[in-house]
Amino acid sequence: MYTFEILKEEEYEAFQSQHEYANFLNSVEAGKLREFEGWDVEYVGVKEGGKVVAATILASIPVMKVFKYFNAQRGLLLDYANLELLSFFTSELKKYLKEKKALYLMCNPHIIYETRNNEGELVSNENMNYIIENMMKVGFIHSGFQEEYNANSEVQWEYSLYLNGMNEKELLDHVSSRTRYTINKTLKQKLKIRTLNKDEMDIFFEILKNTADRRGFEELLRDDSHYLNMLDFYGEHIRVYLSYLNSKETLDGAINDKKMIEEKLVAVEEEINKRGNSKRFLNQKKELEIELTAKDKIIAEMNELSKEYGEEIPLSTGMFIDYPYEMSYMYSGSMEDKRLRKYDGPYAIQYETLKYAIEHHIDHYNFYGIKGDFSSEGNDGVFEYKKGFNGVAEKIVGEFVLPINQAAYTLYKKIKKR
Repeated sequence: MYTFEILKEEEYEAFQSQHEYANFLNSVEAGKLREFEGWDVEYVGVKEGGKVVAATILASIPVMKVFKYFNAQRGLLLDYANLELLSFFTSELKKYLKEKKALYLMCNPHIIYETRNNEGELVSNENMNYIIENMMKVGFIHSGFQEEYNANSEVQWEYSLYLNGMNEKELLDHVSSRTRYTINKTLKQKLKIRTLNKDEMDIFFEILKNTADRRGFEELLRDDSHYLNMLDFYGEHIRVYLSYLNSKETLDGAINDKKMIEEKLVAVEEEINKRGNSKRFLNQKKELEIELTAKDKIIAEMNELSKEYGEEIPLSTGMFIDYPYEMSYMYSGSMEDKRLRKYDGPYAIQYETLKYAIEHHIDHYNFYGIKGDFSSEGNDGVFEYKKGFNGVAEKIVGEFVLPINQAAYTLYKKIKKR
């Protein structure tokens, strides 16, 4: 027999953390963040024989002065094939929310509706239409699918890499040749990675905002306070990384390399003087002169950059959230300075966090949002970067609306259209 109950935080967390649709957005930490930012938050669910079999976060804010808007954040968490359970939970939610003067309930479960490869070809065989059909049977309205980014809703398309026990070598073998080359280049250039503390978040904000302006994503950004609140409430589950060059180390390395090249060049020139114009040594001389020119360029550039940035030259930054079930790549940006882009800082950070996921046995690496447009015209560069890691594009099942006060909800929709 089913019973509808208000759940204790620890009851909800125990159920959520083991659920197949667990996501950082339906975690207790996400609920606490919402509450801190002004929402009323509670946890409700269904028990059978004393055991939780369905649950959700309910976050609410006032709307139309006398009503409340409720969001079942990345919920509901239950078996959607169990129509009896879904029907019971929905019916009880409607009764409960009516007492709380709810206008409507929005939910957006983190359920993969379909999977596509890098060319946009369908690769998943499982038919997930039953979820939409069952939700509609119990009174929900499906809001359809969207292909573009939307600041007012959760992402509808994500890009995922399933590590499934890979080691670092297997990971490098798995990614595209271009991505592998770029990662190896960042290793050769000895890019540094470190985490940013809360009092260093101005570095993150500046790089993030410059990147958003450059790429036209300004409307997707939140207030600085939101990111700081994320650090507070996600705690050990969140990290902000900075990739950078140590100008002194890079300069010293280039000077030492130049000395070795010059010594090799002297030896080659001696061989040319002994043997005459040997093709072999002439080619070696040419290659060494090219290397020497490249090192001179690095030395000059490092002297210039160190005057502007100091010893730590920032390249890129990225924010990541991880739980045992998923590592999520949230926000990122790279320096606007064209002299720094060639160092490919974002790849250094990505490789660092992928290694972290491997070390901590996190199989699902979520690169997060992409557009659902796989045409060359629809490519905004974000997908091009992410698909180099040879993952899959996943379409999420979408948003569902459950009107609680039908008459007021109909009026609300008309007002919003004006």
